[in-house]
Amino acid sequence: MKSSAFIRLVAVLMALVSTAVQAWSPVATTPVTVASVGAIHLIARQLTGTTTYPTIVLAGTGRPTSTPTLSAHPGAWTCASGVNSWTCQRALPVGTVPDDTLDLSWTLSGTVAHLDSLKSSAATWTFYLSAQTPSSTLGGLNNYSILGLKSVSISNRTNVSPGAIGSSSSVILGTDDTTGDIESGGSVSMSDRTLVKGSIVYGSTITEGNNVVITGTATRGTVSIPALSTPTCTPGTVDKNITSGTVALAPGAYHNVTVSSGATLTLSPGTYQLLSLVVQAGGFITANATGAGTTVLATGSMNIGDRSVVSLTTGSVASNMHWTYLGTGTFQVATNVTMNGWLSAPLGTIDVASQSRINGAIQAQSVILEPQVYGVYVGVADFPPVLSGAPIDTGSVSVQWKFQAAATDPQGSTLTWKLMRAPTGATVSTAGLVTWTPTTSQTAEFDLSACDSLGVCAEMGWNVQVNTSLPVITSTPPTTGKEAVAYAYTVTATDANGYTLHYLAGALPTGMTFDTTAHIFAWTPSFTQAGSYALSVQVSDGHADTAKQSWTLVVADSNTPPVITSTAPTTGKEAIAYTGSSRFRVGKILT
Repeated sequence: MKSSAFIRLVAVLMALVSTAVQAWSPVATTPVTVASVGAIHLIARQLTGTTTYPTIVLAGTGRPTSTPTLSAHPGAWTCASGVNSWTCQRALPVGTVPDDTLDLSWTLSGTVAHLDSLKSSAATWTFYLSAQTPSSTLGGLNNYSILGLKSVSISNRTNVSPGAIGSSSSVILGTDDTTGDIESGGSVSMSDRTLVKGSIVYGSTITEGNNVVITGTATRGTVSIPALSTPTCTPGTVDKNITSGTVALAPGAYHNVTVSSGATLTLSPGTYQLLSLVVQAGGFITANATGAGTTVLATGSMNIGDRSVVSLTTGSVASNMHWTYLGTGTFQVATNVTMNGWLSAPLGTIDVASQSRINGAIQAQSVILEPQVYGVYVGVADFPPVLSGAPIDTGSVSVQWKFQAAATDPQGSTLTWKLMRAPTGATVSTAGLVTWTPTTSQTAEFDLSACDSLGVCAEMGWNVQVNTSLPVITSTPPTTGKEAVAYAYTVTATDANGYTLHYLAGALPTGMTFDTTAHIFAWTPSFTQAGSYALSVQVSDGHADTAKQSWTLVVADSNTPPVITSTAPTTGKEAIAYTGSSRFRVGKILT
């Protein structure tokens, strides 16, 4: 991390020091008008690790009638007045660390003067001036999409833009996070590639990783975070278990309310006072939050299970739907949940698990957002695109490989496709078609993203194994046969890559079989099956590489012997004539 978040975020120098609230700014060449009596705040910003404490020089124009006096540190500053200029200088106190503030006041005998520059004798330090300590400007609770009085901790690849984040103590952002304005009475910590679409006010320190972007300003000052109210809740004594179907529950006091997987609970405008609310994995809640809105209070526990959906009826808005946990534990929103409404835990923690989508606000003592939580809060959701498609995981050298990805955006935005990682030569079209022609054997890694107009993205990744050698069929099939004579062919094949081979026969004549384990064609043609038959076998290595063998089998006629169809008498009697007749069927006569 490095403590230089706003070196590149300088805006405009202060004007009228005694009256205006300004952002921290380095003094440049533009003069700053100061009153005869006023105060400034000097902030030391160390750029490199050093124990050198340089001399600080303030220089101005506009001749005062006497030598300027910097009274905050008597004896520390040496000042002089010239014909139309003045300077004051002092050594930076030993032990100063980055973000230390020297609160200085001064008295100038003249009515007006200008502060033209602030210089340091060591390039390892930079200094900033402000007329007054900046203060937070967001104000009421409705302006914070995420508010953690004690802390806000947001894991990697979470998107809460343009929602604002507030905390009295600490805000921690993970890698590739996107947020709106940030206000922290203590520290702000940003990991690599954090994008802040707004400004930051912090009370003590600010640190940032690589490639952090802050579109506004970063200022050190006083942050006043509003308190969270704790409403009264008196649970009832009757449990409600929704085990199947759709069940409507009227506003009122209940004990434990449980929604089972696949079941749906519907809520009406009004207040629900509960001991606990548990939505099991795959459960549903549909709330009508029109009019005065709907409030659900729970003193014991509030948990929303994996893959649950908490939706609002047409005409409802998220700010009218309140889910409030009044205990000191954790209000848990599990993985891949879609939830609408304002989530509150004035005495506890709210933990939203990975890949959940929140349309509303999250306000608690502590807020934890795990990786890839999405939502643009305070009533307007911007959910990420949904990607689909299954790319083939194998390819061959010099053979074009392609994959048509598909995506839908919940907001209907036009999507932009980009290959975040791909082998040389791979491209993606504006319609999401990925094409690539491998030139060597390799394992190629792909990461494909689709982003909406606000920069909210979804990604999918896969590998492609490229082979240089196809399977080779080494056996030769017999191409002739004869009726009533057994036909057999054992297929043999090799693969230079050493992959396990799989055998598949094409269409077979009646009675012929193919053993996929022994790789044997077997058949004894009947006396009516003379003719020509097109046969084939395909051998695959399991990586999209195949070899195919085709041939024509000619089955010849066979001479069919005659068949006696009569039965001879086996008994006779004296003086009685023995007679019988013979019958036979002539077989096939070949010429």
